[in-house]
Amino acid sequence: MPPSTSCTRSGSPADSLISATGWLMPLGFCSLPGCSIGYTEKPKPFNKRCQTHRKDKMRPIVLFFLLLISLAVGLQAQSFSAFSQPRFFAGGSGGLFRISLDDFTSIYTSRWGVSPGGAAGVRVYKNNYLVGKYRTFNKNGKPSGIAPHSGLSLSQADWHEQWIAVGVRIQPPLESRGNSYYGFGAVFYRVEEDENLSLFDMQNEENRNTGSGFYLELGLQYFLHPRTAGFFEMEIASGGIRGRTGFEGFSVGGFRFALGLLIFLF
Repeated sequence: MPPSTSCTRSGSPADSLISATGWLMPLGFCSLPGCSIGYTEKPKPFNKRCQTHRKDKMRPIVLFFLLLISLAVGLQAQSFSAFSQPRFFAGGSGGLFRISLDDFTSIYTSRWGVSPGGAAGVRVYKNNYLVGKYRTFNKNGKPSGIAPHSGLSLSQADWHEQWIAVGVRIQPPLESRGNSYYGFGAVFYRVEEDENLSLFDMQNEENRNTGSGFYLELGLQYFLHPRTAGFFEMEIASGGIRGRTGFEGFSVGGFRFALGLLIFLF
């Protein structure tokens, strides 16, 4: 009986094919004519019901995440849109002040010193604010030395300066946490010191310890909260007392670098 030329397949993994030469062929392969090359397992029928069930389970999850994203966007818009241009703010700052007065160190220890202060502002038109500021600067006399015109010890000298500034602050729309502002205005000084240890010539100058001038400001602020912001500010001011102007080298103004906190009340 001639060898069989047919190719058969068993349903179990252990089944084999017998070729014309009697060799045992592995399952899934037949080299005889008429046999299909390779063995492919019949795919399982597609279960549409399972896929529909998975879609039904995913739909609430997707909707929940979309709701979270919508809330986050809404809160972000509220944080920097509803409060983008507050009507009123107030705050305080502390920094370093360098006085521009010539020969200041001939009596006092340094031209640099700590300068605390406060500020408040109200919005008057669009993003323009009317601002009022208060600053102080105190300095002690040198620990040693004698004043040539009075013979008093320089350690008795005491410089106490305070000034009030009134001006305009221009602040672009607050569209993000970080932003900047700038402003300018008038400043009014008051200085108290011992007349016997004064840098001014009391006999030939006006006996007035007050004066006026101008200031410029530039600041950067970062919102920690929709109603609270920290800021860094640089202020340049010039003004004179005793009848002098701030452009004669007798300016009691100077440079102020400060860090502070603003609260936007409404």
